Amino acid sequence: YAQVSNSYNNTPSISANEQTQYIKLYGINTYLRFYFIKRKKFLAYTSISVGFGNSEQETVNSSSLIIKNSLTDISAFTSMFALGMNYFLTKNIALELNVPYIYVIYISTDPYYTPFQTVMPTVGVQLYWK
Repeated sequence: YAQVSNSYNNTPSISANEQTQYIKLYGINTYLRFYFIKRKKFLAYTSISVGFGNSEQETVNSSSLIIKNSLTDISAFTSMFALGMNYFLTKNIALELNVPYIYVIYISTDPYYTPFQTVMPTVGVQLYWK
């Protein structure tokens, strides 16, 4: 959410009677952050975000048969609204508390993938280039 997503592709070896999964993830999100309280050591903000992501998963058996079904290729649109705050420990390092409301809509014909929403508080460290 609210950040450019990563990509991952694994290519392990296969031995007898073993299954291996290949996973590809990609996505892009954009966000806008507005600081409405600015103090020397404290910043409070609100942010909004929209994005798109895709996940592909392929399972390979040791017999070299590729098993692929409709559940392995999933796309989603995401949106987020968040409130948060930063507390500066130094000029360039801040602790961050972020409380986003996230809404996800899947692009799939499978009824299992229904839209969902959640609130997911996070705590982190922000590095600033000032």
